[in-house]
Amino acid sequence: AFGQGSVSVTLNTGSFEVWVNDVRYPNVGFPPFVLPGMPSTVQWSIADLAVGVHQVAVRYLPTSQEFAVSDWVVRSLTVIASNRAPVFTAPADLTAEATSAAGAVVTYEAGGTDEEDGAIPAACAPASGAQFPLGTTVVQCTVTDAAGARASGAFNVAVVDTTAPGLEPMADVRVPATSALGAVVTHAAPVTTDLVSGAGVATCAPASGAVFALGTTDVTCTATDEAGN
Repeated sequence: AFGQGSVSVTLNTGSFEVWVNDVRYPNVGFPPFVLPGMPSTVQWSIADLAVGVHQVAVRYLPTSQEFAVSDWVVRSLTVIASNRAPVFTAPADLTAEATSAAGAVVTYEAGGTDEEDGAIPAACAPASGAQFPLGTTVVQCTVTDAAGARASGAFNVAVVDTTAPGLEPMADVRVPATSALGAVVTHAAPVTTDLVSGAGVATCAPASGAVFALGTTDVTCTATDEAGN
């Protein structure tokens, strides 16, 4: 079996001609001055040789000397021009920011190339435009050429949550002192919002119900989502 468009034959000869399915191809590139009995390799390319089985007749002189046509030797070969499989080109691994607790919609481009068919699209799962969950998902892809030959590959899609939650603004609180120490002040902790974790409540210091000294005290509130943002 030979690859498509290329045939290699070893002959003890100095002159030859090639017939493929009754079509004559001229003598090409055979080295001159071959001594009798010296093996030489002949290789030629037939660019338009279709996929399939071809009968190739090689007619050659048994030595480098000149002989009459009747002295030519004919050998028949069966050439199998095989379909070359396509090549899948995986995209680089992707990272997407989560837009909800369900993850994110991720789009990508994946495909392959084929010597006979050119560029061909890939069939992948999960498909481009699908909802990808939080974490890393392996995308499996396959490219198939017109002859049914296939090539496969994979790449990773990581959906991450790196967006910090938000805090609803709070109004300042003013209370009268109840002693020289100040006053016990209660206040509502601000509500937090997060694309992935949803609504929550912030943690504040000083906490609600603590004794606040006379004057102005800054209350610092912090919101942390499930991803630690």
